[in-house]
Amino acid sequence: MAEKYADKDAVKQREETIGVPVIVESAKLYSGEKISLTKKEKEILTLLSIYQFNKKEVAQYLDISRESLRTHLKNIRRKIPPKES
Repeated sequence: MAEKYADKDAVKQREETIGVPVIVESAKLYSGEKISLTKKEKEILTLLSIYQFNKKEVAQYLDISRESLRTHLKNIRRKIPPKES
């Protein structure tokens, strides 16, 4: 059985460190324009940005393949273009 690095206890511990459970509910572009993210994309952004999971932990926690995670991240990047200087 593969070792699981990110589990429910890890999230609980990180929530306690932060103080409250946090979920990315919406996102806006730098211009202030709101963008539409799927539930899975919101979960991924939450785990990466708030809980500081690495990509391997995110895939394991969400029980998705690394390839699926790459696809979700690619879709997020398409929706959120880089900030122009």
